[in-house]
Amino acid sequence: MRSDTLAICLFFFLSIVPEGLLADFPEDPPNDPAYDYGEEIYPEGSIYDSAWWLFGFPTKYAPELGVTGISANIAWQRTIGRKDVLVAILDAGTAWDRSDTMYQYYLNRGELPLPQNASGEESDRYDANGDGAFNALDYAEDPRVFDGNGNGVLDTQDILRSFEDGRDDDGNGYIDDISGWDFWEEDNDPYDPELVWDYRHANLIEDMIAAEGNNGIGGIGTAPNVTIVHLRIGDAFIADASRLAAAVVFAVDHGAAVVTASGVILGNPRFVQEAIAYAHRHDVVVVAGAGDEATYHHNDPATLDDVIGIGAIVPNNMHVERLPLRTFLAKDNCSNFGAHVPISVPSDRGCASSSAGTAGGIAALIVSAGRDLADAEGTTPLSAEEVRQLFLLSADDIDEPERPTTYPSYPGFDEYFGYGRANVGRAVSWVTPTTIPPEVDIDDPDWFTTLDPLETPEVSVIGRVAAPRANTFRYRVTYGIGVAPRSWEEIFVSETHPAPVEGVLARWRIADVALPGFDAPPQSPHAFAVTLRVEAEDDFGNRGEDRMTWFLHHDADLHPGFPRSLGTSGDASPTLADLDGDGILDIVLPTSDGSVLALHGDGTSLSGWPVATLPLPDFRPENPGNHRDAPAYRSGAVSPAGSPI
Repeated sequence: MRSDTLAICLFFFLSIVPEGLLADFPEDPPNDPAYDYGEEIYPEGSIYDSAWWLFGFPTKYAPELGVTGISANIAWQRTIGRKDVLVAILDAGTAWDRSDTMYQYYLNRGELPLPQNASGEESDRYDANGDGAFNALDYAEDPRVFDGNGNGVLDTQDILRSFEDGRDDDGNGYIDDISGWDFWEEDNDPYDPELVWDYRHANLIEDMIAAEGNNGIGGIGTAPNVTIVHLRIGDAFIADASRLAAAVVFAVDHGAAVVTASGVILGNPRFVQEAIAYAHRHDVVVVAGAGDEATYHHNDPATLDDVIGIGAIVPNNMHVERLPLRTFLAKDNCSNFGAHVPISVPSDRGCASSSAGTAGGIAALIVSAGRDLADAEGTTPLSAEEVRQLFLLSADDIDEPERPTTYPSYPGFDEYFGYGRANVGRAVSWVTPTTIPPEVDIDDPDWFTTLDPLETPEVSVIGRVAAPRANTFRYRVTYGIGVAPRSWEEIFVSETHPAPVEGVLARWRIADVALPGFDAPPQSPHAFAVTLRVEAEDDFGNRGEDRMTWFLHHDADLHPGFPRSLGTSGDASPTLADLDGDGILDIVLPTSDGSVLALHGDGTSLSGWPVATLPLPDFRPENPGNHRDAPAYRSGAVSPAGSPI
């Protein structure tokens, strides 16, 4: 595989360059104390005194174990991020006055006046101090700005409170959206009041993404030169699905390049699915933690299509330091896994929710490198699909020796580690005119669909394959048994294509490949699982791929008319009632998008059903602060849900 070759070359490179060269930032290591404190100053310390998860070199505490992290220091030689790369953090809100991120926050020009100097003279630009960024510091002398939160420092919340005027000045559907939004309490300030009990999860995530680098304090983020915006969707780790959907839409319409969701949501309404699709169409990369329960069960949004689900890896003794350190590639015992958790990302706290922050920074560095290339070559920035390919296929394969106390791993993609450990140094190095992978995206059938080989003996594989930076490409469709097949059977090989292929990529006779006993009750969670893979190779030799896991199973006990796809989740319990007075009980089923279905026993709808709840309060026409003027809703690209049941 290409990644194996590059890994060998990179190892050779590491072995011959002078010590410390690869830690350049870009010419010297960053001076943030928490970056390499243990390495440089604290000989009696441990790896946990340094930002080991960022390193692209061995730690002196265990040099025999090789590279410890995501090779961010190598990526930093190419880019530390760009101020025009905006990363949205969907979490529990922020504390505005944290020194390492205080001036990384986004400000919305459309809701703000130009800054003034101490004499009240207006600047001719928003970047009044000329430092290349638009942030609270540009209002440092502005006589209109006051200490709105009384903390004694100039921060973004001061700008918000000094200039909010109760109007939607830029006409984008949000009143005074100066820096983010609070979808939990529905106001313009994503401040987290629960900081009194030190939850601070969103601030951990912002540190992992964008803690300022080379400022002599604290640590350093994965992409220390990007801009961040907080979108508060709850007050803890688990959020309502519709609030997440609204936040994704906000992020896209405000120009975000990356959306980072570390928590999980309740429900999967159509609103969420449309919001994620809207992001993908606008080339916004969505990364999400797979969940912190050490299980294979599905946590949205990470298991939705077009979302990069993030798993966590840690040193094997992270939580019990008295144990000997054997590897930096141990699956964290609180991280979920499975067919749709395609990448492993280390972080200093463990768990997928923390790794999602590092992942957001990785995506931001890849996007930044793509924009640098576009500026230099006069080409287009990277698409969301190209970022996904670079993120996943550049990973360091994890093939650790089996031990009774560790999760098993194998060469290539596997159930617990996906494609391997993210390597942002390699990903960024692939952002050149001739080394960006093709785009490969399977759309239908959707993830984890159960296909009945008797009812549907042949399935059309719907998707898109393209190589916009090459002249031609070919693609191949294969399948394997299980969620992480070790061998593959060929279904289809395409001819050479000079233009994108969109629609039916292949037709697959699933009746010919169903496992013996495919009509028996499943005996394990992955019984009857098959994985389909589409691989593309362009004329430069670059390779891209996508995969989906489905289940081939016939259930002879299914009632006629079922199962029925609702297009949304039905999280509340169904009720039986005779609604039409025919003496036969009907099924009443409420859903997470606010619709209530009434079904006959054959699965057909009763006349006059479904009915719907009122729209969410934020979208009701009578609400003067509703968001219906936001571009996504005004255009009809996304339809906000009704109140969930």
